[in-house]
Amino acid sequence: MKIKDVQGLLDLKEIKGDMDIDIKGLAYDSRLVKPGDLFFCIRGYNTDGHDYVRQAINNGCIGLVCERKLDAETPQVIVRNSREAMAKTAAAFFNYPSQSLLLVGVTGTNGKTTITYLLESIFYESSKKTGLIGTIENQINRKSIPVSKTTPESIDLKRTLREMVEKKVDVVCMEVSSHAIALKRVDETCFDGLMFTNLTHDHLDFHKTVDDYYKTKKCLFQKYPESIKLINIDDEFGFEIFKDSEEPKKSFSINKKADYKAENIKLGNDGTDFEIIFNDNRESIKTKLAGLFNVYNNLAAFGMAKELGMRSEDIKKGILRINKIKGRFQFVKLGQDFDIVIDYAHTPDGLENVIKAAKEIGSKRVITVFGCGGDRDKKKRPMMGKIAGKGSDEVIITSDNPRTENPEDIIEEIADGLKNLDVVYKKIIDRREAIKHVLKQAKRGDIVLIAGKGHEDYQIFKDKV
Repeated sequence: MKIKDVQGLLDLKEIKGDMDIDIKGLAYDSRLVKPGDLFFCIRGYNTDGHDYVRQAINNGCIGLVCERKLDAETPQVIVRNSREAMAKTAAAFFNYPSQSLLLVGVTGTNGKTTITYLLESIFYESSKKTGLIGTIENQINRKSIPVSKTTPESIDLKRTLREMVEKKVDVVCMEVSSHAIALKRVDETCFDGLMFTNLTHDHLDFHKTVDDYYKTKKCLFQKYPESIKLINIDDEFGFEIFKDSEEPKKSFSINKKADYKAENIKLGNDGTDFEIIFNDNRESIKTKLAGLFNVYNNLAAFGMAKELGMRSEDIKKGILRINKIKGRFQFVKLGQDFDIVIDYAHTPDGLENVIKAAKEIGSKRVITVFGCGGDRDKKKRPMMGKIAGKGSDEVIITSDNPRTENPEDIIEEIADGLKNLDVVYKKIIDRREAIKHVLKQAKRGDIVLIAGKGHEDYQIFKDKV
């Protein structure tokens, strides 16, 4: 592919220099540019790729895709939106890999990770070669690949999908974050199935308002009208998305009449039994995942798998095969006489759901350890404090990725939500010490819920990770 081949794909403002140059690769990080790469100048949270073109040129880039003319002799393709241009170029450069795969995207505030793992297990049970793209890891034919973002940048995504095609993957289960939709990371990606889980208070540091967050999610379903759409209509935003979506679309629910409805739910410590009603059929489901929120996740996975032609027998085997998902209501059993659960819950709704699930286990006391991230939505901090205080018997407020903020200030904002509640709470800044404290004082029959970090094994501070 030459630079001139890219021109016809893009919303051009201007071109500068020789376009008859071969492109060997694509890059958006100036530090990672290799000789022969086309470099895309994109804006990030704190940096702007336009400011790093000199480094990209020194590393050997042969052309720039940018939003303004730059003081450089290197050929330039000047466009209205660099991210949009990057997605279109990446799709063409890697020969439109999503068109050769069965691709299912899962979006929503909570549940994305669990559903993608359930779907992957179902497809694997159905003798499919599988790929997975998500928060914890990527997988190609069940080989794990580390990740840094829930949904990769468009170049990385298209490169990964091309690798999956070359390794004969049949079906890919993919988490689609709201950031990825807004930042055009999933543009030029063909989805065969799209799922909506729920929408709750989160990412308002990025989206600014809940309405903007909702509209970002909704536009994914409007952009791919031919995809099979499976939507949670118990969620108020999901109900609106379902009403406004074109066919083919299906609904799932616990509380309303839906295409896939869960009934006769029996929650337990070691899993859940329930029935799914669909198309005048009734299937009994047994899952090793606890909590009502996991009924929604299993219901969604079942529904999408059926819509994509999987047999009920294989779906049920795939569901039962999953006994835990790292950092998602994950029990830690090391011989202690109380329960420990680690969960990724870092939103008000997520925290409320896992505390409720912990109480359903029937423990004597629920002791919750959690914090809130720095440089992120501040409004949810007292909300989460109030939720923890109302649902728990004791709360330990601690640090969770304070980033550039003072951890004590974050903890005080969380504590504002607890001050008028009749609950014991402590503030312990050091997360390791907070966990040590609660484990030393936990009694037989208690459940210690350590929320927020889930599968993550690090914390982000101002000066270190």
